[in-house]
Amino acid sequence: MKREKIFVSYSHEDRRLFVEFKKMLAPAIRRGVVHIWDDTMIAPGAKWKQQIEKALEEARIAVLLVSANFLASDFIANHELPPLLKAAEDHGLTIYWIYLSHCLYEQTEIADYQAAHDVSKPLASLNKAKREKILSETCHELIELAKKPGGATVKPRTRRKAKPLESSESPQPLITRSKSTRPRRPGKS
Repeated sequence: MKREKIFVSYSHEDRRLFVEFKKMLAPAIRRGVVHIWDDTMIAPGAKWKQQIEKALEEARIAVLLVSANFLASDFIANHELPPLLKAAEDHGLTIYWIYLSHCLYEQTEIADYQAAHDVSKPLASLNKAKREKILSETCHELIELAKKPGGATVKPRTRRKAKPLESSESPQPLITRSKSTRPRRPGKS
């Protein structure tokens, strides 16, 4: 079976952010640039579990909308993530995950894959304008991944593991610099 679709996995408790994501992709979906599958496409009376299994088998890219709700879902953990992670290993499926809200993703296999955006800025913690900016950027990147010719997929970028310190080494302090050294006026953020 040829893998051509983008499978979207999300918790129904995160429906508001799922709708924002899908709305951002609407022009590309309408033009047929991307072929998204999510559980809202299951028709009444259909055998829902079989529909999900078929969509998992047809996926070339898996978009994971990661949150505490997502990670708490037994259905996602037991029926969606295992076949997606196996397809990533065996068939080159791309794991493309978007960080919705603070959660313990580091305790899962998802941590092995590069997030679609900066995880220090979960979407739920941002105002609407900033959230839309990040969604726009991640959707542009997703569209480019989907356009890859010949069904070729991009292997997920994995994080580099930090090498352990030698016993004689001591940790160096982390130094950060702000973009601007100009002080902010009171009331501005």
